[in-house]
Amino acid sequence: MTRSEEGGVWIMIDIIDATYLGACGVTAIASLSSRVRAECIGWVALSVALLCLGILRIEKAGLLIDPYLQQGLHHLGWYGHRRTLQVLCVAGFAMAVWALFRKLPPSKAPSFSCALFSFYALLLFGAIRLSSLHWTDILLSEPLSSTTVGRSIQVALLAAISVGACIHLTDAFAAKKCV
Repeated sequence: MTRSEEGGVWIMIDIIDATYLGACGVTAIASLSSRVRAECIGWVALSVALLCLGILRIEKAGLLIDPYLQQGLHHLGWYGHRRTLQVLCVAGFAMAVWALFRKLPPSKAPSFSCALFSFYALLLFGAIRLSSLHWTDILLSEPLSSTTVGRSIQVALLAAISVGACIHLTDAFAAKKCV
């Protein structure tokens, strides 16, 4: 199918891609208004990470990696156990990201914590999507209004990151007006 034949699907994909880049921009702007150096670095890191995820999504990196992973599993003789490996890898990834998240110094700004936790959830969601477990694919492909459950979750997590950055910006502007 061509892009014009699928119409609404491509519009939603374009919206998600734009949302990644928009969230990247909002978090970059939030970094400019941070008074605390560590928080500023956190917003910049979040912005760069969102930009990288957005570019990987736009370039469809998951589709490029799949054949190499399948070939490697066949070569190692593990292809028959790929479902178990996928679940173990997603669980391991979730625990590693959570451990990194817990190592971060606590933020005094709840808006940054909200954005960071939403980014953690977005990373975990991406790992689940990349693992391509059939039972999760079925659930995430369920229709929801004019889109799917998976796309709705992705947009909601990006929106939560953006809302955290916007709250940070409004708090920063309010603090400047009071001074």
